[in-house]
Amino acid sequence: MEHNLESLSLNIFSKKIGPEGARTLARNTSWQNLSKLHLENNNIEPEGALALAQNISWTRLNCLNLASNNIDAEGAEALAKNTVWKNLESLDLKDDDNAPEVEAEIARILAQNSIPLNKNLSDRIKIFW
Repeated sequence: MEHNLESLSLNIFSKKIGPEGARTLARNTSWQNLSKLHLENNNIEPEGALALAQNISWTRLNCLNLASNNIDAEGAEALAKNTVWKNLESLDLKDDDNAPEVEAEIARILAQNSIPLNKNLSDRIKIFW
């Protein structure tokens, strides 16, 4: 974990934390300066994505990497609807088996929230596949 007074970056790669680990992380309220969260290849699955999406304290989050976690459309929708992550610029969901379904769901939700899309990119959030 890297941190200074300005920002905090948490990198947990391939530790297989699963949905329960994601729930534990999401409940954290002390990382108000969290700007980057990298959770690639951790078997987070839709249940874990739903838990992460409920976090209300990471107001400075600008990069969320959930690649290779089998996030489905329901999880993508929950992540896209988080209203606290106003600084989110990068959401990485690449390498998931159901990426086209997830991409379509995120595009639909972003459009509902009046965030225009340009192919896979919005003016605010870059979505990686």
